[in-house]
Amino acid sequence: YKEFTADGSWFFKPWNKEVVTDPQTGKTYDFADAPTKLLTTVQDCWVMHPGESWHGFKDIPDNWSMLDPIKVSILAPGMGEDGELEETGVPAALVTAWLGRHGIVPTRTTDFQIMFLFSMGVTRGKWGTLVNTLCSFKRHYDANTPLAQVMPELVEQYPDTYANIGIHDLGDTMFAWLKENNPGARLNEAYSGLPVAEITPREAYNAIVD
Repeated sequence: YKEFTADGSWFFKPWNKEVVTDPQTGKTYDFADAPTKLLTTVQDCWVMHPGESWHGFKDIPDNWSMLDPIKVSILAPGMGEDGELEETGVPAALVTAWLGRHGIVPTRTTDFQIMFLFSMGVTRGKWGTLVNTLCSFKRHYDANTPLAQVMPELVEQYPDTYANIGIHDLGDTMFAWLKENNPGARLNEAYSGLPVAEITPREAYNAIVD
């Protein structure tokens, strides 16, 4: 991520703290360069604190939640740290479709975030395959490779829609829809309050059974 952005390009950004601090020495490290022992023994490396821009949660209680170290999330470009959509972006659903064609199934996909489960049995070869597949997506996306070459089954199913466009064209169309409809905001609204219980669970069950 740092190499690509240093050259003015884009890549997928890990969703974790930017920096972590060793409580014993006071030394601060970039997360990617932090000693393994620090990350595996200091819980604060994974805790979400109020006011930190990287996690995007508002009004979160301090020491209330933390990341699961075996669940690795990456962010596709498109949403700023303030939660607002940027001018351009790469929809995560398109990336997930690409990964699926190469035998990689994420744990969860949202508008611009993709989560992977890195269990204890995952080898370096497997996460290396993931990185290589993400790099291949970027190459084809930047080149706007025709969908007929990279997602032929999609073109076969809907030739009138996809036969003459590239993968970047498709991404732009999807991003435009996300920006216009903002489903993330609607989802947040849905979870912002508890629904009113019109009847008890028992009454609902009996109504279904009867």
